[in-house]
Amino acid sequence: METVYTHSSDTPLVVVGGSAAGVAAVEAAREAGYDGPAIILHAEDRPPYKRTKISKTMVDDPERDAFALHDDAWYREQRVECRTDCEVVSVDARRQVVTLGDASALPYGALVLALGAEPVLPGVAGLDTVPVHMPYTQAAVEDLTAFVKARLQQRGACAVSIIGCGITALEVADQLLQLGASVHLFGRGRRLMRGALNSDVQAHLRQRMLTAGLTLYENREVRSVGVSGDTVEVLHGLSELGSPADAHGPAVAIGPAGTRTGAGAGSRSGAGSRGASETRTTDALVVACGLIPRTIPGIAEAGLGQPGNGIPVDRTLQVVGHEGVFACGDCARHPDDRITWLWRDAKRQGAVAGENAARLLGGLSSSSTLKEYRYVPFRLKTAVFGDYYFSISAPDSEFLEDDESPATCVDRSENRYRALWVREGRVVRIVMMNDQEHADDYMAAVVEGWSPERVRGL
Repeated sequence: METVYTHSSDTPLVVVGGSAAGVAAVEAAREAGYDGPAIILHAEDRPPYKRTKISKTMVDDPERDAFALHDDAWYREQRVECRTDCEVVSVDARRQVVTLGDASALPYGALVLALGAEPVLPGVAGLDTVPVHMPYTQAAVEDLTAFVKARLQQRGACAVSIIGCGITALEVADQLLQLGASVHLFGRGRRLMRGALNSDVQAHLRQRMLTAGLTLYENREVRSVGVSGDTVEVLHGLSELGSPADAHGPAVAIGPAGTRTGAGAGSRSGAGSRGASETRTTDALVVACGLIPRTIPGIAEAGLGQPGNGIPVDRTLQVVGHEGVFACGDCARHPDDRITWLWRDAKRQGAVAGENAARLLGGLSSSSTLKEYRYVPFRLKTAVFGDYYFSISAPDSEFLEDDESPATCVDRSENRYRALWVREGRVVRIVMMNDQEHADDYMAAVVEGWSPERVRGL
């Protein structure tokens, strides 16, 4: 049966997901002249907010609406209905209807899927039997902060074990140390924020973490966890990614000021199936191992992609095979099989999806004239353990480890650092530390393809 699409401003623009991409889609639709009803369906208990802030500000005890993308007045002025605590259970693209958690059906004229991402759960035995904090929503970070503060007040100490060594794990670790907790970080290798920082900056960051009082378990993986009273027992051992004598050093725990620790307080040694193992007692277990594209029930049945693998889109961000349905942000899988994972990229995608949805709702008869999305450079920035870190790469430049593609030139001065990668006379990647005042210049350098001489003159 052939699907007949009836894109009309009489039926609403529906956005599933209160992410950066979802809000940007509504903003762009309004700017493009769409004047019909617009509805954001948001699963969380508060209006959409800037997620990149939540793992950076735990010690500040921010207000609930501190990171809101818009206040209530904006939604009223723009005539945007934002439904919180609203679960979408299925999408019927043929009938142009989404079904909500209360079993009601909501028709749409155009649909934007801005589902975002959800945490990766590592294959750790017993993980489903213990309390786990996954700091990827504001409510989850609030719960973790409240737990740590309460335990510190009750007992004067709180031990937190974190699985993961990416940007979220490191930001949370930094904040918890500032709150007064003792923090143990487990990494399966020795690459901190792999894919963003080079080995020089990783080595500096590692030392700063240890100086701050963090205990770093390198080349270690958590094998199992279990409840022990009101604490959690964490069994960890040598990672399959490393060996006791691999190229990056032994699998050891390194404590404050670089001291190498054995079992130590709170740990018990034992034997595991892959060599020596230890058990550590912790008050709170944090899992921050990265993200996968979020899905909703029935998405595969609707022909909108496979769960956890992203929703395939064309260059206009229209879902392949489904006119009038768009996907953007962390849930969108692009024609070259790429998922971007970046806040600013998600906003750009949302803007393109929203503008294209507005064009269809405005009566555009052909999708061939829709706007195409173009990648933006990969950019990471964070301030942790007393330093500012910045990394940017051109969209068409692949990240390679240092031994495969060393930096073309490196500049060091006092506590500042800058490494450049150059291709055909143009700077394609920059890793920088503690030169925040020139961050916008470095962004422009990669976007515009500056010469290395021009960049080094900053």
